[in-house]
Amino acid sequence: MTGLLTYMIDSQPDLFKELTGFVLRRYQRNNRKSMRDVYEVDRDFLRLEKENLEFLFNNRTDVVTLLNNPDHLSDLARVFVKSSLEFTYNSNQYIHLDNVEQQRLLDMYQSYLRGMKQILETDRIFNDFEKDFSTLVKDHFNDLSSNISRFFDRKDARQVQENIILKQVVCAEYSPDFQLGLLGLSPEELLPPVLDLGCGKNGTLVKFLREKGIAALGVDRLVESDPALIEADWFDIKFNAGTWGTILSHMAFSNHFLFQHRYKYGKPHQYARLYMQILESLKPGGSFIYSPGLPFIEQFLPKEQFKVESKVMAKSNPMKLDRQEQPVVMQITQLAGDSTGAVRQ
Repeated sequence: MTGLLTYMIDSQPDLFKELTGFVLRRYQRNNRKSMRDVYEVDRDFLRLEKENLEFLFNNRTDVVTLLNNPDHLSDLARVFVKSSLEFTYNSNQYIHLDNVEQQRLLDMYQSYLRGMKQILETDRIFNDFEKDFSTLVKDHFNDLSSNISRFFDRKDARQVQENIILKQVVCAEYSPDFQLGLLGLSPEELLPPVLDLGCGKNGTLVKFLREKGIAALGVDRLVESDPALIEADWFDIKFNAGTWGTILSHMAFSNHFLFQHRYKYGKPHQYARLYMQILESLKPGGSFIYSPGLPFIEQFLPKEQFKVESKVMAKSNPMKLDRQEQPVVMQITQLAGDSTGAVRQ
């Protein structure tokens, strides 16, 4: 669980924690499912555990009281959303759920919980409750399927089958030595402070660098509780000018940029603007080091402001999104700039 989610659960009453346990165990049981399984409403998602149903029914008065509290209902819906985000990103790292999309999910889960509360209030016989709850869950997953379909054109059946949104595109978290080895770097070469953009949930490289006395922070959409890790979408980070000595992004930012550049419904212009903001946040002499390369934008960087260097990656690229025969590491160095500012969410 992420740090914020852990804190939110720990501060809640025991019944809330019990319900949260049901939610998290259900996500854990289905963690090998894909976005295609959600879209097609795999029958495993509709399978309900008898003991959970019996607990809800036997404690329906207390559960209804808890769900009548708007704060508790909203917090429980956020547990669903956080778990759904982790499931989604683990299934396909290229899906981007911004604040608007997350609010849409929150509204859906709040509606689901209100439906649960209504059933608990009205059904007095367990068999009726079991039947109505099963219908509620099925309707909820049909809503989730419809929500996913907004990301592509369902009229083209072949396009649905081949759509990258429904494919498994797993984002692995590599060891610090492996990452630095791929990038052809040693810790001593990194000009501080260092920002790891797309650091992974555990931020292993950030922790490794900090243990060596190098000032470093990490940013990712879901991170564990750690003062050196910022849980945020990189579009929600403010990159102030002249802040960073080194920005690293191993198989992260540029992979996403490439995907958006090629995807029919992508947003490459949004990534292009962020790319320039990242470069402008470098100190004079600071570098943005990433792989794979982005030749469609690197060729247009002003030579009087940026030094563009490339080298063949030390090892093969496990992501293989880029079409380069030999994956390359790019190093873009700021030749001029301001040295003030800080990153803020």
